[in-house]
Amino acid sequence: MSGEEVYPEGTDELFLSIKKAAKKLLNMGNRDVIFVFTHIDADGLSSGAILAYTLFKLQKPFVLVPINQIHSKTIEYIEKTYAPEEAIFLDLGSGYIGQILDSLNHLRELIILDHHIPGALKTEPSIKVYHINPWLYNIDGGKYISSSGLAYLLAISYKQRFPEIIKLSRLAITGALGDSQDIGVQRDLLGINKLILNQAIHDNIIDAKIDLLFFGKEQKPLYRTLSEFYTLILPGITGSDDGAKKFLLDIGILDENRDPDTFYFRDLNSEEKNLLVEKLLERAIFNYSDISNIDVLRDSLVGFVYYFKEDNIKITNDAREFATILNACGKSGFPEMGIRFALTRSEELTRQIVKIVNDYKNEISRIISKALKEISIKGNLCVINGQKFISEGLSSTIASIISRIIKREESILIIISKANYDMLKISARKCNNSNINLRDLLVKAVENIQNASAGGHINAAGAYIPKESLETFLENLTRLIEH
Repeated sequence: MSGEEVYPEGTDELFLSIKKAAKKLLNMGNRDVIFVFTHIDADGLSSGAILAYTLFKLQKPFVLVPINQIHSKTIEYIEKTYAPEEAIFLDLGSGYIGQILDSLNHLRELIILDHHIPGALKTEPSIKVYHINPWLYNIDGGKYISSSGLAYLLAISYKQRFPEIIKLSRLAITGALGDSQDIGVQRDLLGINKLILNQAIHDNIIDAKIDLLFFGKEQKPLYRTLSEFYTLILPGITGSDDGAKKFLLDIGILDENRDPDTFYFRDLNSEEKNLLVEKLLERAIFNYSDISNIDVLRDSLVGFVYYFKEDNIKITNDAREFATILNACGKSGFPEMGIRFALTRSEELTRQIVKIVNDYKNEISRIISKALKEISIKGNLCVINGQKFISEGLSSTIASIISRIIKREESILIIISKANYDMLKISARKCNNSNINLRDLLVKAVENIQNASAGGHINAAGAYIPKESLETFLENLTRLIEH
């Protein structure tokens, strides 16, 4: 790992801007309530939980408002419904800072903590804006720091007053993992994420060790753990309980003395774990023949797993699993419950969360099965029009999973879902290792479409367009890719 990855150039300047925002926050909430608007994915809900805890400790009046996405219509809704004078935007806002300043007419104080590529301001703002974004300091916000990491760095500005606030580091790590920033060797974290992780390990808050990267491996029988594993698509196993059972029988891990429904990952000995990895890799090669380096596939099965050391409820002691739980809550319509679960513990809340997660995974499986039958090819685009069966909240998750399932020459996967205000949500992902910048591509594709907006990252981006502009949008995309 290079020095730049551990401590990216511009980090000191970013930290200084965070300290200034933390100082400003101390002066907020004296005349009016602070409205905190946060995204509903794992990074957004982790950020929201961190800010909620921090504002509570500072005894600041605040209202936390989770929102699915930000675009011109939601900004208008915010002004009409809340008319905020003091606002904080978490994990969203950077790409729409001009619209926020233009539309929120009562705004006096504004803090934005976001790691998405920022948009440009056409005019000098009339108020002081504390815009905390790594890209403004030439730090890649898609790799080295998430919004929850930024929120955590702001929160620990007050650690001398509230020493226990360092425990929120687990949420910073959760958000980074939820945004797939574990891109180092063996799924390690990089950059400022790594700085936060190392400190959390030193503070005895998180433990990191090499293990298999299976979701729910402590709560589900091994065959279900395999059948519900979507990071790699394993022919005959992924999505099939019976196929997973047969695979385990064929390689000798299951036999007549082991009941599949009571045999868990923890029952494997070290030799069986190694056997399982090698046989899964053999199966994966059938679906990923274009990947010449088997270590790339291995890193999808084995890597660093991050455990919360003080969490005594098994469902949440794995940070990646916790990120999936928060995603399930946010994208199933229960973002407030996800934030509450991030900060509190009770058996009843855990029971509710388990049901949400199970329903979420069942819904994801159902949608993926249908979506794979609805693929159409438009030039260099692989398009799935899911207006009738993919909800706005689930479209980005579906896009990420399907982009790993399909291996096509077409450059880009486009998922279309129905959104509010007669709009469509577009979720874009790469189908291959092209050098296309998806965020820039989508921004250009909506330039001539009224009331449309786009943003995101290089490898994962999204847009909102009027329903009647779909064909224009797809034509724009095709033309831009070809040229």
